[in-house]
Amino acid sequence: MHPNTNHTIDLDAALTDVARIYRSITGRELPRNQNPVAPIPPEREPRQVAEAALEQLASVLERQAAGENRLPPMVPAVDCWETSDELVIVVDLPGIDRSSLRVEAHDGFLSVSGRRERLYPDGARPAALERLLGTYERKILLPRGITAERIDAELRNGVLHLRLSRKQGAAATGAIGVR
Repeated sequence: MHPNTNHTIDLDAALTDVARIYRSITGRELPRNQNPVAPIPPEREPRQVAEAALEQLASVLERQAAGENRLPPMVPAVDCWETSDELVIVVDLPGIDRSSLRVEAHDGFLSVSGRRERLYPDGARPAALERLLGTYERKILLPRGITAERIDAELRNGVLHLRLSRKQGAAATGAIGVR
């Protein structure tokens, strides 16, 4: 995939290169999708989106070449909201067992970690394995003023909901129980 003299990429040539790489790895033709899987948002630069996707593909291919036939580690998605009196954090943890979940506050960070195991029926053989498994950890920088006065943590339907108070007092520190 070489840029043209005007510093643009010939998408047809790039797609031909990707199809050739796909065929060399899988022995099959590249599936053609007439509709984009994920359209590029209007606020994003298409070239940057394409570069990021190609870098991700290159990373997967490098791991494959090194004999590391696995997906990258699980990184749970997080949303945070601030109000004048609290910080609300929501973490997606589908398929996570509460017993493996650890939530701790230390040195101005909130750490959410644990492990997701593969559960399968006895005697079954896998037909497809795409879900990310194994150990995960997500660290969130806490804003100033988050205290240990009131911390509420609840795991509901695979989503961790945290509410941390914002007041004058000792900074939040230590393990946080999840109900």
